Amino acid sequence: MSRDSQSIYTVAKKAGCSPSTVSRVLTNSTRVNPDTRARILAAMREMKFIARKRVPQIGILVSNLSGAKLTSYISQLLRLTMLELVKRDCVIRLLNGELEDWGLDDHFDAIISLAYDESVNRLMSEYPAPVISLNNPLAASCLYEIHSDHRQSARIATEYLLTMGHRNIMMICYKKAVGGIGDWGMLERIAAFRETLERFGLRADRIAYTDAEPIDNILLRARADNVTGLVVFSEDEMRIPYLLGHVMKVRIPDEMSVIMEDLPGVLDQTIPPITAVRQPFARMIAEIMTRLDKILAGDREPAEPVIFENELIIRESVSRIGDALRPAK
Repeated sequence: MSRDSQSIYTVAKKAGCSPSTVSRVLTNSTRVNPDTRARILAAMREMKFIARKRVPQIGILVSNLSGAKLTSYISQLLRLTMLELVKRDCVIRLLNGELEDWGLDDHFDAIISLAYDESVNRLMSEYPAPVISLNNPLAASCLYEIHSDHRQSARIATEYLLTMGHRNIMMICYKKAVGGIGDWGMLERIAAFRETLERFGLRADRIAYTDAEPIDNILLRARADNVTGLVVFSEDEMRIPYLLGHVMKVRIPDEMSVIMEDLPGVLDQTIPPITAVRQPFARMIAEIMTRLDKILAGDREPAEPVIFENELIIRESVSRIGDALRPAK
């Protein structure tokens, strides 16, 4: 019988229960209704199910699981992480960082945190499972930290506009990151944007926040202020090409150049295709799985954070409007 046909997910479907309940039966947990246990065991016998090994229990903590707040960025990370865990026949439970009570009465072999707020710290204070944290070095005492270099992402985007002769550059982001623990990555990007422009002796205060001002107003203000280049790290990013091109009749890149955080399969399909900063999702997820395998093998030795550089994907949304600038002396 194939590995797929022996998956605990297949057993769960046949027995009419959740994969975590099947896992409890496999680990001889007493927290299973006798009738449910009998139904699961009967399904296993019928399928000739053979448990090759103990099924790992993995929690995934996400700070914004509520509907529209689940951003495309988080969705990609969540999808890739879950695909890799399913390949390993892990039982997966999603933990919503916005909830006050997670009801953590199950055993977890490890928790993968995709949360970017205080919820990961609260989780670790309440539940003694090893935690792998992605893109949140503010998480205290994680066993493993993996993140991309957010300063570098803003720096390479801004520097590329400068090499193309742009001098009036605006950054669009969201204000909830400013002055707090809310989003370490955005704070890093804002700092790098300012530092880069100041290094070239340029105005560095053109920063707009989409949760403090409607994106339509931001773009109108950018137009009135003769901004020629936009660096965008915002949840509203997909509205920007539409608003510029179809509502404001601003031609990209002839009248306004745009660089965004990449959405694979999306920004390369716009007209024009958008130049973008791409985080190395595949490499980060692979590193998570490497660290997870160590945890499951019994290795609980903390390690230094792993930091990945981002890549600038040059497409057609940036035009040259002058000579490349040199840093100010």
